[in-house]
Amino acid sequence: MSSDSMQISEPLTIDHASALADSLLEAIERNDSLDVDLGESEAIDLAGVQVLLSATIAAEQRGVSLRYLRADLYRNICEYSGLQPFGVAER
Repeated sequence: MSSDSMQISEPLTIDHASALADSLLEAIERNDSLDVDLGESEAIDLAGVQVLLSATIAAEQRGVSLRYLRADLYRNICEYSGLQPFGVAER
């Protein structure tokens, strides 16, 4: 296994949720450490949050270190919704 990083530039919204979930799960299965840069994505909704939280759980179950970088939108919508933004790297 290896360490990898991926950049998400598409919106983290319901329209892209399925493709995003597939990409994250594939990357989690290939690596033992994964950094996901969310800084180029300009939108997020609760479907996107659900995908990110599910990926965090999948990574944890597989023993993969997963961190979300430049995750301000993710952090903000989680806080607004009363959710914990799991996986966010410290600022």
